[in-house]
Amino acid sequence: MKQYEIERRYLLYPCGVRRWLKGLGVAWESLPVRQFYTVAEEGLSERYRQVGNRYYFTRKQGSGLKRMEEEKRIDARLFESAWRKKVGAAIKKRRYRFEWEGRIYELDRFEGRLRGLVILETEFDDEASAKAFVLPKPFERVVAEEITDNPRYSNGALAVAGSLPAHGQVRMAQKSDAFKAAVSLNFGPFTPANEVLTSLIAGLTERVLRNREAILAGDEDPERLHQLRVGMRKIRALLSVASSLFNKKWASEAKARLKAQMGPTGEKRDLDVHLARMADYRRLLPKHKRHQLDWLEAFLKEENKKARTALLAHLQTAEFLAVFEDIVAACRRSEAYKKRARGPILALIRAPMKARWRRLVEEGRAIAPDTPPRHYHRLRIDVKKMRYMLEFFLPALDEASAGETVEKLKALQSVLGDHQDLEVQRDFLKRLAKRASLEKEEQEAIRLLDATMAELAEEKRADFFKAFKPIRREKGVCKRLVCRRGGRT
Repeated sequence: MKQYEIERRYLLYPCGVRRWLKGLGVAWESLPVRQFYTVAEEGLSERYRQVGNRYYFTRKQGSGLKRMEEEKRIDARLFESAWRKKVGAAIKKRRYRFEWEGRIYELDRFEGRLRGLVILETEFDDEASAKAFVLPKPFERVVAEEITDNPRYSNGALAVAGSLPAHGQVRMAQKSDAFKAAVSLNFGPFTPANEVLTSLIAGLTERVLRNREAILAGDEDPERLHQLRVGMRKIRALLSVASSLFNKKWASEAKARLKAQMGPTGEKRDLDVHLARMADYRRLLPKHKRHQLDWLEAFLKEENKKARTALLAHLQTAEFLAVFEDIVAACRRSEAYKKRARGPILALIRAPMKARWRRLVEEGRAIAPDTPPRHYHRLRIDVKKMRYMLEFFLPALDEASAGETVEKLKALQSVLGDHQDLEVQRDFLKRLAKRASLEKEEQEAIRLLDATMAELAEEKRADFFKAFKPIRREKGVCKRLVCRRGGRT
């Protein structure tokens, strides 16, 4: 029988459907759906659908809010016979049907290649009612956008494409400090992943090169070199946390080239840090012994001058610039990416984010007070990458959940960072004591410093367990990050 189908459709964040429905406090019925198309064109479709043990043939004409629909019941034999004529891929999904404030809604959770796609729809008796409809407040948080007039999300188009559609553009947000190694972008959960990654890499590259120019122009603020290194580190981290989207060989070579260019900047940065902490070093000694570190400060300043000369020479090499030019160019030409990177960002980072969080928690649980420092350091790197990952993709995540999680990671990273700094400083002082001709008093000062730093490192190990506790107890964090806290009113 011919009739008009008048409906509005909404794209949801890829959260757990049952969790959201339970949060709403509604009863629902659900059935598995399998369907395919023999005609799937814009404005015309012929669909065969199996719902439970019932079979239907449907012909639709038109697009958008109102379409002509003709549907009839068929038998399993006709359904299987038409299967050979299907265009594109078959669609599998589970349909949830529920009522809210007197209105019936149908929610489809897609499976297979379309896993992560969730669409909500509701039908109307007339166009006026459809146009006047306002989405209920409890639905707003989990709805990404309305797709009533978006033909890419029709079931026919999905069957032909056979993959999750991606849409939306990346836009630069308000710029922060021009030298800070942070990129502020606006994009949605369904923005193509390759476009998001390219914008992040290009933005970080811009910050690295700005700091390079400032250093070469004579700016001796240690923060310039620090931000240059942070920018390089973040690009390498991005290649790691989104490794499933990059061509493996290309990403491996890009990381190796970045590491090679970052290496020569390390000595200058280490000396900057040691000089910045000279006041702390002195405070760790009794007042009457603090003058015994005068030689150390003089030595560091002399070494720092040499390191700056070497740094300036390195930053002017053709290879330093070429690394960034090549990486950005490969991303913009899409040579750096696998084909799947064209899909929506949230669907593609969801699994890697969950796996990385799980690994971080497992590593943290394995830490004990007597665990060697290298394990603390390895955990620190993983904590930093996890934090970077959330900050990179923040616009596609639940802002409140991501913000809370980032703060917990920052607190843990700070403790682990202090612990690693103490270990690095102790190692530096020990090596320095071996190669320098020191007076007895100066050697005594080094030993005293080392002993004091060892005690501080012990305190940081104790602080670690306090900082890790909120993360150790965290449950369902990745669900909250992508589900927009659905169901909460």
